[in-house]
Amino acid sequence: MMVLAVGCSGGGDGADGKDRGHAAAKAGERGDAGAEPAPGASAFVPRADRLPRDRAGAERLARSITVQPGSFGPDFARGVPYEDDSSQWGVLGADCAWQRGKLPGSVFTSVARHYAQPAAGGKGPLEATTVISVHRDAYSADREMATSLEEVLRCPTQRLNADDVLSDLRSDANAWGSNGQETVDDHLFERGSYRSRSTGGPYPYEWATSRLGPVTITVTVRGSKGHSAEGVSQIRARAFGELQWRTKKALR
Repeated sequence: MMVLAVGCSGGGDGADGKDRGHAAAKAGERGDAGAEPAPGASAFVPRADRLPRDRAGAERLARSITVQPGSFGPDFARGVPYEDDSSQWGVLGADCAWQRGKLPGSVFTSVARHYAQPAAGGKGPLEATTVISVHRDAYSADREMATSLEEVLRCPTQRLNADDVLSDLRSDANAWGSNGQETVDDHLFERGSYRSRSTGGPYPYEWATSRLGPVTITVTVRGSKGHSAEGVSQIRARAFGELQWRTKKALR
């Protein structure tokens, strides 16, 4: 079963009013992402020579960051399909249904990969997704974060495809320095319920995304029969922690 990778953005190139409310989108970040951080921004500053200047460099960066199936747990394997077209990303339409759309000019690449844990021990299968989007600058990446936050407000119920639906979505945003969040420039967390024609439901659903300079990283885990919300959260957190560490390492 193919589930569209969510947690990307429907934003385009121009200013659309969706870039407000995130402290990291300050004037000092709109230039060289390797410069000193603006007041209130994360203490982590990517090295200028580590930031890609074209799509090819962004592809190399994203693929050096992405995690392996074992990052989610010992029984996870590559999903089918394993990787989406990196020249596209998820776009949430006016009808609250996700579809694949062309990347805006402000984004070099968006590498989405899928992972799966087979049913075993009376528990149903699990599906997980990672998305690494490399923007041309931090301001564009911040717009993606702002758009993602507003999408939950606009569409608390979202259709992934003809068979799968997310509902009761709730999200929280922690810019750097708020609620003790001092590890990345911006962080969003989302949870809700997941229903599927093939596996039933509702089951736990979690999604988290962070921004480090011009790079956004996202991890999604969709539950199934026998998996608790706590268990799904632990799987998501394990993979997300490694993805965040790998991103910082690649940009230092």
